[in-house]
Amino acid sequence: MITAEVWQDLSHYTTASDVWQALEKQLEARAEAHQRLLLQKLEGVKLLKEESMQSYITRVGKLTAEFKLCGGSASDVSMTSYLIKGLPSEYKIVQTIANSHRQDLEKVKALLLGEEAYRIDMKTCRL
Repeated sequence: MITAEVWQDLSHYTTASDVWQALEKQLEARAEAHQRLLLQKLEGVKLLKEESMQSYITRVGKLTAEFKLCGGSASDVSMTSYLIKGLPSEYKIVQTIANSHRQDLEKVKALLLGEEAYRIDMKTCRL
């Protein structure tokens, strides 16, 4: 079913081919806009204060997967870059170490999860 809004944009076309081409252009424009929005989200993603590292990794992974589904190109190196970039300043040393392993997404994930576990253990020992 075609909405009134879409029909208004297409009603002046005289052939089915022209209508399909116009629809294709509209959908491509929307997909590109969605890609740009997802890329902005990825570039601005941050580890939230009370968020677990696993939740953060999953959130970045979902955004990356959605970006790829929309036709965007994102490698493991890109995903590790987003993960590292979004860490707060107290992870500076871990960021430096993780940067040297940017090509290995699984290693970076393990490093981040290990750092979180270490921090939790340190808090527990102080109590």
